[in-house]
This record gives sequence, structure tokens and C-alpha cells, in this order.
Amino acid sequence: MRKCPVCQMTVDAKNECPICSATLTYEPVCDVEREHLLWNRYRWLYILKCAWFSMLCCIVDLLKIVIARPQINQLFWIAVTLAAVSLTVSLFQRKIFRLLTWKYSENYASYEIAIFKYIFGGISVILLLLL
Repeated sequence: MRKCPVCQMTVDAKNECPICSATLTYEPVCDVEREHLLWNRYRWLYILKCAWFSMLCCIVDLLKIVIARPQINQLFWIAVTLAAVSLTVSLFQRKIFRLLTWKYSENYASYEIAIFKYIFGGISVILLLLL
């Protein structure tokens, strides 16, 4: 773990801060158990960068629900659940990435997270547009 000089967050990275993209090469190693992320503008920008598609899908779904008032059936609940899963994966993708890297390579873990995020969000929009 290293503490970023720009965003002041303690992250599990060696070369570059995943939050603000600052270099961590010359920063000393911190002896902490887990990451410490602060709620500042860098984290908000990071969340926006990671979850923009899921947020857009949720906004489209909410607009469809408010404007068209579709009937509430199984397909409706499946679409809402898929949108929630997509948003959850987007918001917690760093933790999910660390959980997946014990079994998969880093490239495959990031690929799996992207697939879940984009496929579930897209399917939720398509299902609600069909109602």
C-alpha cells in the first residue's frame, strides 16, 4: 500500500494511483491492512468515471418508469434487479476485482467486471423499453 501525494488516499497499487492517476513510484510503502479512501473530489470523479454507464442505465430506467408507468410484473422486477446489480458492480468494482484476483488473472478479472457492468445495464434498459 502507498499513500498518494495528490489525492491523499492509501491505495493498493505500486506505480500509479487508480483514483487520480498520479505516480506512486517514489512514494514510501505504508504498513496498513486495507485501503483508505477519502470522500473528496478525486473519489467522486473516480466513481463517475467507473459508473457512468450504470448510472445512465438507471436514469433511463427511471425515466421509462415515470413517463410510461409500465405494468409491474416479473419482467419489470428482473429489469430493476439487473440495473441494481450493474450499479452495485460499478460502485464496488475495486473490491470485486481484489476478490476475483485470487482465482483469475488481473486481465480476466477486469474483463469479468466490465462484462457484468455493461451487459446487465444494457439488458435492464432493453427489458424496460420492451414493457
